[in-house]
Amino acid sequence: MNLPDIAFVIDIETYDTRPTARVATIGIVAVDLVSGETVDFAHLLLSAQDQPFRTQSDDTMRWWAGQSNEARQAAFGTAAGRLPAVSALSELDGLIHRVCPRSAKTPRTFGVWGYGASFDIVVLESLYADLGMTLPWTYRQHRDLRTLYELAGVKLADFVEPGETPHNAIDDAKAEARAMIAALERLGHRFVPRDWALPEGAESVVAAEFAVA
Repeated sequence: MNLPDIAFVIDIETYDTRPTARVATIGIVAVDLVSGETVDFAHLLLSAQDQPFRTQSDDTMRWWAGQSNEARQAAFGTAAGRLPAVSALSELDGLIHRVCPRSAKTPRTFGVWGYGASFDIVVLESLYADLGMTLPWTYRQHRDLRTLYELAGVKLADFVEPGETPHNAIDDAKAEARAMIAALERLGHRFVPRDWALPEGAESVVAAEFAVA
């Protein structure tokens, strides 16, 4: 199976379901597709105040009212650490370039994976455009997890670990990454220990919560 070196599994939570939605949080998990290891991750909390040009829908906010307190707090809480959208996307860029530095003699290939072809990645691309920022990927690097799971007969719900909160962006991204690895294995991809070093600052951060059975 011909895969890129790295998969960036991205999950977002939003105030709307349209591409123009305000973004509340971004979860990203970087997976080495040679070894199956998680090599980096981040949970970015965005401020809504500097996204007045983005959209919010009553239907989406009613849906959020039916979710858990933990999920709503992660998405909309006022805790310290919320970033202006520009800063959050800069952090996202930094993680991608740390794992796949453009200055490397042999740049590592990567794909950006969202759960569905028309949501997470499309919303983020719209936000990048609104902020006048350069995308760290191209349309050729889009990958769809929902299609992959269907082809492999994998159910995402089977990969949610105890203690994880549905509709929390980083918890969802972790589960999606586990399910991605299982789906690729079912389709014949064989993970092996990697024989190339990650860049300094992107050492493996795999812990028990990321382990794939």
